[in-house]
Amino acid sequence: MARLLVEATLKPRRTTTTTRAVVGGSASMLPDVRGTASRETIVGYAHAGGPPLSAKQKAFANLFERMGLGDATAVTNRVVSKIANNLRFWPDDEHVVAATLSLFHELAASGAPSTKVLLDFDATRFLLERRAAPESLPFVARARPRHRTTLHATLARLVLAVVDDTQAAFAAFVEPLLATLAQLRTTAPAPGSPGSAHWNSLCVGVLRDLRGVAQAATTRRAYVMLFEALYPDAFEVLARAAEVTSDRDVLVALLRLVQELVSNKGQRITFDRSSPNGILLFREASRVVVAFGSKELQARGTPPCFRDDVDDVLGAPARGLGSPSSERTRRAKPPSSVLDGGHSSNGQAVGSDEYKRTHKAVVIALSAVSKALDGNYVNLGVFALYNDRALDDMLEVAVRLTLAAPIEDILAFPKLAVAYFTFYEVLFREHVAFVLLKDSETFATILAALHDALEVPHLAASAASTLDHLATYRFSSRTKPQLAPVRALDAHLASRPHALKRLLATILNQLLFGPPANHWVLTRPVLSLMLVDERGFVDYRDDLLASQHARPDLRQRLSDAFGTLVANVHRSLEPSNRDNFTQALSTFRHDVRQFLVC
Repeated sequence: MARLLVEATLKPRRTTTTTRAVVGGSASMLPDVRGTASRETIVGYAHAGGPPLSAKQKAFANLFERMGLGDATAVTNRVVSKIANNLRFWPDDEHVVAATLSLFHELAASGAPSTKVLLDFDATRFLLERRAAPESLPFVARARPRHRTTLHATLARLVLAVVDDTQAAFAAFVEPLLATLAQLRTTAPAPGSPGSAHWNSLCVGVLRDLRGVAQAATTRRAYVMLFEALYPDAFEVLARAAEVTSDRDVLVALLRLVQELVSNKGQRITFDRSSPNGILLFREASRVVVAFGSKELQARGTPPCFRDDVDDVLGAPARGLGSPSSERTRRAKPPSSVLDGGHSSNGQAVGSDEYKRTHKAVVIALSAVSKALDGNYVNLGVFALYNDRALDDMLEVAVRLTLAAPIEDILAFPKLAVAYFTFYEVLFREHVAFVLLKDSETFATILAALHDALEVPHLAASAASTLDHLATYRFSSRTKPQLAPVRALDAHLASRPHALKRLLATILNQLLFGPPANHWVLTRPVLSLMLVDERGFVDYRDDLLASQHARPDLRQRLSDAFGTLVANVHRSLEPSNRDNFTQALSTFRHDVRQFLVC
């Protein structure tokens, strides 16, 4: 904190009175508020029936007295005044603005009793009243837009800490933002046009501001107040913006706001049992994602990037598949190897500009879809029950977006890869039937991508979980062949009968020959894949045993290890059986890696 308080002092001094006031802090442009809150409001609580001061608090109080700074209230007030002045007079210094906002956010999020008295300071009230005024706080127009998000998240947290009539205080806080949204609605550009620079700037600003407010709504009560303030008028503006604008900055800010709104962190999205708000929230998010995705796909104008090497990836394993040199490093490379002088599918060097121009908005949209599907605040089955296309349209657009980029581009950009495979993990867990009813070429392309991701350390967990969901569905539905998704899955696998065998072999190769730190995430799908393709596991075992022909003693040890692995395996995916097999597989891996000859 001390470093931040003198941050601006370390800058070259200027000669104007205003700058001296900011740098020196002795002649602040803000009103003198050192006496705004009395000592009793922040320190007196410890002596008037409140908890006693801790040793640390006593030490700081003694330090403040010796330094002549006054009590804790005066010190906090000085800090907040310095924060306000830094934001007013150092808008062009990225480091000062970022550090100042970080400190302000820490003060508001500290949860200390002093947090609530921050609203009593004139400096805080100044920031609340002038938070979106460039003439008072120039950094909101000049600095990176993310700083607006941080400022509003901090101020919203302070407003939500008000004990008396929080709802009225919050309504007054968001009212200027809602008025700006209404203004944007009446001046929206024509569909497909980039929009005027003023409209785009205003739109990005208010979307960033609202995202900060949404970040601060961490409790159920706060989120309900936010949703009721936004629905329905504000959501109409969001959907309209997604439909009409083609400006990338606006789209990124819009999708980030939607991503934050559908994120059920801390189970904050919990509406009353009879409330339809969960359904309404999902529908509004679907409108934005579908509008963006449809325009994005139309703008690209390219057919789906189906894999032309699917038969090679998912075809019959070659002999010697169980050896470390055959499959283990055959295809996918970690994104770092691509980024270090690599190239994307169009032959251009991979860089941040291409990511921002082509993939950034898609990454945020896929993340928003994943969070909406995984939010657990709405029964998604009601959409099909009442013939509502919100869910199906969102899933359709999301899948088409994943197919719009070749696998080389997906693996070349780490954020895109994470969003891609996280989405499919959620999709296969909650809506596997939707994927199975797609055409075989789409299904095979997804499986081939999952195969490649198994060999990328930071993607392996999502890919393995996705395959486990698929194999579990096939095993659990073996007695229901009449279901359309089951018939579709059988047809997909019949067209590529070695797909599951290849996937199982790749996982086992990674366990036995891959990075030691990555083995635990890969153990989960082994049992389910074994149960749906027992022949594939037997072939892998025989192949690996054959690779040890030069050492009969090691071959026998390997055979015994395989026997121990499957000794107590039951044809069941009950949690207890899964846990027992996972432990046995970890032991098998540890023992075999000690003596297996590569």
